[in-house]
This record gives sequence, structure tokens and C-alpha cells, in this order.
Amino acid sequence: MRKDMSKVIVERPRAGNGWRRKGRTHALDDGEGNALRQRVPPKKTESTKMLNENLAPLRRYLESNVGRPWDKVHSDIAEHIRPTSVVQQHVLDHVRGYVDTNTKMVDGEVVVLEGKRLTPVKESCTLFYVHPKTGILKFNRRPGWYNPRKRPKDDPEARRRDLGPMRQAHLFRDGAWWDIVLEPNPTRTETVRNAANAVVKRKVELPFEDVVHARKLSDLAAEKLYGRRNAYAVSARRLTKADRKKVGLP
Repeated sequence: MRKDMSKVIVERPRAGNGWRRKGRTHALDDGEGNALRQRVPPKKTESTKMLNENLAPLRRYLESNVGRPWDKVHSDIAEHIRPTSVVQQHVLDHVRGYVDTNTKMVDGEVVVLEGKRLTPVKESCTLFYVHPKTGILKFNRRPGWYNPRKRPKDDPEARRRDLGPMRQAHLFRDGAWWDIVLEPNPTRTETVRNAANAVVKRKVELPFEDVVHARKLSDLAAEKLYGRRNAYAVSARRLTKADRKKVGLP
């Protein structure tokens, strides 16, 4: 996924240095020209502006690239960063805050360095990490990271909506609705002889990859997750607010 990274972080209007109270434009007086209340001007500092950024697009960008080699993801981000743009340079700072690359394997478990202490990645506060052996960008499924008010129910039927014969919407553990396209499990027919030496045909299931499981969106078995047998997900797309409105989702 390649996109102009200047669009990933959106700079909102800067806070400070422009605040003005609405209403009266002059001080009250006692009728004889004497002010009832003296206005004390605020103390001036070297700078009263600060960056006010919307980091949600950056987080969603990283989520959409989970499963890719981190070197390629980081290269895509850095490729579109202008060195003369202060806001865009902040992208790299926030990326380092989101993605923990200082990982290693200890006793078969991925750990991260927090201060001077090695901590299992699943117990750390990092949102994403790079696997020390594969170099793949991973999502840290740490309990409690999600907003509990948006945490889906345990019942898969309560967070599943049928949008068509082979299309569903799912509310996954990240608190977002996803558009899922299903297909029947791939099979091929082969001719064999049975115990009575008669020629018969049988279906053999071919290997496949379910994108929902590959992207760690759910651990539920396919039959329970999709409410049907012999089906798997071939496409998973996060629904926008406009998409949800079209199909009547919250």
C-alpha cells in the first residue's frame, strides 16, 4: 500500500496564539470612565503555538501494513517525507513511538527492551513490533489496549452482519467494522478406487489462507466466525464511517 505520507498525519489548527473571548469588545466602566475591572494581559512566552496532530490515520496505515516486512513499510513512509516539513518529520517520530523495533528472542519468546529491563512483548505497552527473526511488522494483541466501550461481545453472531450471499460485516477485536468477502474452500475432484475396487470420484480440499486469520483479526474457527461451513475470507477491508452508514452499521 503506497500513499502520499503527507496525507497520513493531518495538522489541525494550531492551539494557542489566537484565542479571543467572544462577547464584549470593551471593558465595563462605572459610568464615570473608571474601569470596573482591570484586564491583566497574559504572560508572553517564546512560542504560544504547538502542533496539534491527528494520529489516527498513521495508526490505521500501520494496521493496514501488518504482515509486511518492516523495512519495506518504513521505506514507503520515509520515501514521501519532505526534510523541509516540520510536521512531516514528526511522522517518523510518531512511527518510532508506535512501532518497537528493539526486539529479541529469549527462550522462544519475543521480548522488548523497556528502559533496562527485558519485557515480553505481550506484556509491554507497544502497539506494534518488528519480529526479531522474520523482520515482519506485527500487531501486539495486548489485553486492555482497546477501548473497552468498543470491545465486541464474545458472541460472534452479535458482531456479524450478512451483507450478501458471500459477504459479511464483522466487528473485530480492534473495535472496527470490517467488510469480509467469502469464497467456498477450494477443492479439486480426483478419481480413486474404493474398497470394492470400484472407480469413484471424491473432492480433495486444497490449501488456502484466510485473510482474517492471517491478519490476526480473530482467533475463532472459520465455521463459528462466519456461521457457515467450508468458507474462508479472501478479502478484508476496514469500513469507513460513510461505508457503515450505507449498510446501516453503527
